[in-house]
Amino acid sequence: MQKAKNTISNKGTITVGNNALGVYGYNVSNENGGLIQIGDNGTAIYTHDTKTSVNLNSGSTITVGNNQAVGVYSVGTNQDINANIGSIVNVGNNSFWICWYRIWKYYYFKNK
Repeated sequence: MQKAKNTISNKGTITVGNNALGVYGYNVSNENGGLIQIGDNGTAIYTHDTKTSVNLNSGSTITVGNNQAVGVYSVGTNQDINANIGSIVNVGNNSFWICWYRIWKYYYFKNK
């Protein structure tokens, strides 16, 4: 049996506190006007598997807190992560814009 990889589209506001997850899915799209706010040590978007995608469209915003919070956490292979012109990612102190895991290696972009 093959699992469905439906797209989750956010056009509203998702707000969660510390140590929480905003959106979990295979294909995620934060649309124009979509806002995801995460507290400290949380993750805004978590996606996994092969051939999946995350799209941060123009006019969308992700805001993550401090202390190891992550904007987009991606696990798998052949994934597309698109931060389109006009999308905004606000990253707190000691946190990350994106982290991804590929076969025994972690990569990340960190806020300085």
